[in-house]
Amino acid sequence: MSLSITEKHRNGGDLDPATKKLTGNYGSKYTGAVTKKESLITEENGFVNIGYFKGSPFGAIEQRDRDHQKRLGLL
Repeated sequence: MSLSITEKHRNGGDLDPATKKLTGNYGSKYTGAVTKKESLITEENGFVNIGYFKGSPFGAIEQRDRDHQKRLGLL
């Protein structure tokens, strides 16, 4: 199991091209990641071999796939 972890949340919004101001405030609700403290995926909840990373989960998965293919001699 791998989780995308963020250290802190930042407020988001939309940049208004006319005024160059940030409009809308989505807060930390839609950051795409959780902090370790917020996560329900813990060893105490029965999960093992938990991997943490920063950034895109897709990038981390692709890197792990490439590493595995190299170990198998496929790359």
